[in-house]
Amino acid sequence: MSWNDRIRQVRSELGMSQKAFGELVGESQQTIADWETGKTPPKIDDFAKVAEKTGRSAAWLAFGDEDRAGGRRRLDREAMLKIIAAIERRVAAKPGMRLTAEWRADLAVGIHDVVMVPGSDPATIDQRIDEHLDIMLRDRR
Repeated sequence: MSWNDRIRQVRSELGMSQKAFGELVGESQQTIADWETGKTPPKIDDFAKVAEKTGRSAAWLAFGDEDRAGGRRRLDREAMLKIIAAIERRVAAKPGMRLTAEWRADLAVGIHDVVMVPGSDPATIDQRIDEHLDIMLRDRR
């Protein structure tokens, strides 16, 4: 199941029209339709917004990772939000940089897996995110 199918599934489970769902998450009906058809991918912060409003995880919405006990892995929500914000800042600062939602999701999970190693100092997470983002984006310039 792809991200657009998961967004459609969540909206359907809530019994909402695209218009009502758009109002819930602060987007237009057309944007929701574009997401669901895969015409336009949501930004990573859109996944976080939908997750917050629907009680689903952004990781599951974006790339299908389980966040329940017994799932494939558990992503640290606070760390993911910091990583997503760092990615969005970098992309916004480089007008020519284009990253698909899938690439952004893979990038976020990859950085999460590197910076959230057991025993790492939480006080240095922002520095570690930036360092690994620099490394991972080097090839995209």
